[in-house]
Amino acid sequence: MSDSATFFLPLSQLMMQEIGLASAVTGFGLIAVFALAIARRSVRVRRIGALVVAPLTWVRRPWIRARISKAEARLTAVAPPPGDPRGQNTPDLDARRNALLLLERIAQSAVRFDAGRAHVRVMEIVCAYIRENAPASEAVNFPLPEWTPLPDSATDAEKAQHVAWREVRFANRINSNARDWAAALKLPRADIALAIRIIGRRSAAQRAVEAAWEVEADQTEPWVFDTPCPVLTRPTEAVPLSSGTVDAYTSNLRKWRGRLAAYRGYRPDLRGTNLQAADLSQLVLSGARLDGARLDGAILCETRLEGAVLRDAHLRGAVLYRAQLDGADLRRAFLEGAVLREATLQGAILRKARAEWANFKEVRMDGADLFEARLEVASFYKARMAGVILYKARMDGVVLRQAAMERADLRRAHLPWATLREARLEGANLGWAQLEYADLGSARMADAGLYKANLRRADVRLAQMTGVSLCRAVVTGVTSAPSATFHGVLFKDVDLTGLPLSQEQIDQS
Repeated sequence: MSDSATFFLPLSQLMMQEIGLASAVTGFGLIAVFALAIARRSVRVRRIGALVVAPLTWVRRPWIRARISKAEARLTAVAPPPGDPRGQNTPDLDARRNALLLLERIAQSAVRFDAGRAHVRVMEIVCAYIRENAPASEAVNFPLPEWTPLPDSATDAEKAQHVAWREVRFANRINSNARDWAAALKLPRADIALAIRIIGRRSAAQRAVEAAWEVEADQTEPWVFDTPCPVLTRPTEAVPLSSGTVDAYTSNLRKWRGRLAAYRGYRPDLRGTNLQAADLSQLVLSGARLDGARLDGAILCETRLEGAVLRDAHLRGAVLYRAQLDGADLRRAFLEGAVLREATLQGAILRKARAEWANFKEVRMDGADLFEARLEVASFYKARMAGVILYKARMDGVVLRQAAMERADLRRAHLPWATLREARLEGANLGWAQLEYADLGSARMADAGLYKANLRRADVRLAQMTGVSLCRAVVTGVTSAPSATFHGVLFKDVDLTGLPLSQEQIDQS
């Protein structure tokens, strides 16, 4: 019962008692008229309020657009050089930084006042400002020539020369030539540094507006890059992952990556920009377009880059410690000397990427695609790489010690002088792989396939090769074979004259 009814109930009872039924009826009529008047007044007030509030959005939108235009005009501010008014004008960095900060505040206000289009417009302006004022054409180029892998037909003399030159280029265990060069790069201009941080520190509400940018008015679209990437869980370290588990995981990973690719919302466009030595740490750049960007020497520690497009990007000497690159597209990217320690690259695409001497220690890159990637002397120590594709990858001298590579595709991979000590290679496919002088000590290779693999002078000390297929493999000069386990190994069409196996090992095969 309403308050008004509660108030008038005692009054009606009093009227019935004191003035009789007729007077009570008259009183009820007056009360009804009074209540109706109040109701009509409240409806009128609500209608007036709606008429006042509704135009506020339309009034505010032109006002926001006017503020954007005014701030955008200030992004071209210039100042004459001090003491020489006739000299060439230089960018007025203070005025431009103030304009960028004003644009950031406008974008934030636009989201709060239901003018999301204004937010996207601001992001487009800021990205265009970076592209125009920091183009990739102004970047400093790496002075050394591109590292050339050793050809398959190389002679012993050419191999020795290649190794000697490699020792010169990557000799320093702490800093390679690429890292030293990247550390000396000039920092970006103050306004450019601010602009990139404005883009990278967008709030969740701003990103939600971007997700609905190209979506129909009656639909909603989540910011898909917040969807967690599938994770391959290991029930126990002692038991290898089954082929069914890895296949199911890679299938889920492809579906997740497909959802990222199908995203129709707004993406920050930083293609062809020069961000050398920029500090992008802890920024949110998921889904951003960074094709051909110059990020040499950039700091991207804990930066979110899920689903980002970095095709042909230059990241020599960049630091991507704990960066989130799940589902990112790094095709043909330059990563020589880059540090990706503890980064996540699950389902990332690094086809034909160049990552010589890169640090991938303890990365999580299950299901990643590194087809024909150049990874010479890179380190994957303790990396998680189940189901990874390394078909035709150049991995001379690579470190894969204690790497978990169950069901990996290493067909035709080049692994001479590689260190695979204690690596997990159960069910991996190493058909036609080049493993000359490789260290396979204590590697777990149960059920691996090594059809026509070249194991000349490889070290298999204490390797567990139960159920391995060595059909037509080259095993000349293999060392420490007596200590390896060869239970159920298939030696079809294999010349065993150069393999010092005991009679017991042969009987077990």
